Amino acid sequence: MKHEDKTKEELVQELVKLRQRIAQLERSEIQPHQLPTVMETGNQLGMRTMDQALKELVDRDMVSYETAVVRVRNRTVFEKSLMYHS
Repeated sequence: MKHEDKTKEELVQELVKLRQRIAQLERSEIQPHQLPTVMETGNQLGMRTMDQALKELVDRDMVSYETAVVRVRNRTVFEKSLMYHS
């Protein structure tokens, strides 16, 4: 289901699930520097890194490349992901 097709209640439930998952991660042995990797592999739970969210916004022409690239954590990986998608 696309984000624009979700109801407000579905979005709230998704946020609740994500917050619960984040709380679990905070209690676990995972170190803060490992969180981006955990989130990247947690796509099935709806987890995304900021870089992934920015890529999606650029792909959907909602944010310019120039705006997104200054906010990404890993510029090289971000640029490669845009090249592979094109």
